[in-house]
Amino acid sequence: MAEYYSVELSQKIHRGMAINAEKCLSNGSNPGLGFKVDAERRFYVDEEEAAIVREIFTRFNGGESLSSISRDLNGRGCERTFGGTWCADRIRNLLSNEKYTGNALLQKKYRNNHIDKKLVPNRGRLPMYYVAGSHEPIIDQAAFDKAQVRLNELARQVEKREKPTRSTFSGLIRCGLCGSTYKRVTCRGKHFWN
Repeated sequence: MAEYYSVELSQKIHRGMAINAEKCLSNGSNPGLGFKVDAERRFYVDEEEAAIVREIFTRFNGGESLSSISRDLNGRGCERTFGGTWCADRIRNLLSNEKYTGNALLQKKYRNNHIDKKLVPNRGRLPMYYVAGSHEPIIDQAAFDKAQVRLNELARQVEKREKPTRSTFSGLIRCGLCGSTYKRVTCRGKHFWN
């Protein structure tokens, strides 16, 4: 009986989220850096945070690296939406978020089932909704497209890199005093374990 009600409640929540997605209303999720949600559950621009977003796009499109931008933001004490430090992956996620252009791709993630409630990426299992002009943009489409081209170039460069070879003993040899794992180092053709 309890499982039946759990399934029924889960289905109602999914239907409600789909209706909200069609109307482009916030489902209580994080709107992202630079945006806030008003009482009617619509996004509006927070100019103080939006300045950071514009700066990130400008610097990245100007040729600066992701890690350099993140180090500078951390050094200046710029906060993220939920706190924490900036890193290259967080900058990459921000640069690939279409919400900054005033458009929204909704239902990118969903809960896998009513028991686990694990948030998983939507790879075609549920319909996704692309809403153009759903809210005020922070950056223009040209800057976003330029950033996507550069991100794709960086991804291709990473794919072409030679993967490091792991030794049979990698992660297995541990220090008897502190418990840290030894790392294999090659210097002038000789191999050492540090």
